[in-house]
Amino acid sequence: KITGKPVDGDIKAGKQTLYYFYVYRRAKPDEKQKLKKFFGKPEATASDINYFRELITKYQISPQVDTLSQNLETESQDLIKNLPVTNSYQTKLLNLLKYLKTRNK
Repeated sequence: KITGKPVDGDIKAGKQTLYYFYVYRRAKPDEKQKLKKFFGKPEATASDINYFRELITKYQISPQVDTLSQNLETESQDLIKNLPVTNSYQTKLLNLLKYLKTRNK
């Protein structure tokens, strides 16, 4: 799956991504403490990043993010199709939505 950029950049920058949200919500207290030690720290190590990835796998976060993403895409498509604009504008918006989903960041 293409994310467009390495996950370590988001972790080091402290970005509250869906992955982080779901991991933190499911993490045990000791796991949360460890996450707090390196999340948002530019000096986070490869070991820290791997720990985060292990939690994503442990708690099966990727399917949750994928499901939410698909649901939001479907909802967006439905909303676009019901906009009171011409088919041409709807097509442009649907193409933009498709681009945003598949682009490399």
